Amino acid sequence: NYYFHDLQTFGYHLTNMLLYAAICIVFAGLSRRVFSFLYVHALNSIAAANKQGHSNSLYRLSQIAVLTSCSLFAFHPVHVEAVAHISGRSDLLVAFFGLLAFRTYLSSTPSANPFNTLYSK
Repeated sequence: NYYFHDLQTFGYHLTNMLLYAAICIVFAGLSRRVFSFLYVHALNSIAAANKQGHSNSLYRLSQIAVLTSCSLFAFHPVHVEAVAHISGRSDLLVAFFGLLAFRTYLSSTPSANPFNTLYSK
């Protein structure tokens, strides 16, 4: 940042805001993956119980859950300090790379349930 903006704070704040936007996008992808797994699991249990007509409302409910979790994450006031202060860059980088590492881990699991390996003994 210093190379491009010297000591002007606008560039530092812009970088923090772009990092936070990237974090929200990665979180949205993780949230969608988790809730889609739960949706498929619930569909299988509904199919096993031979109940009809619940799949559309269940899909809508999973989409609402994704939107709610992403909105709560993006607009929660606890993130203000990390985004507004220049010294919060380390928190943003840790969150970004931590979420990316978790996303990579979930995409590398070979099982149908990616969370089985998290809780295995």
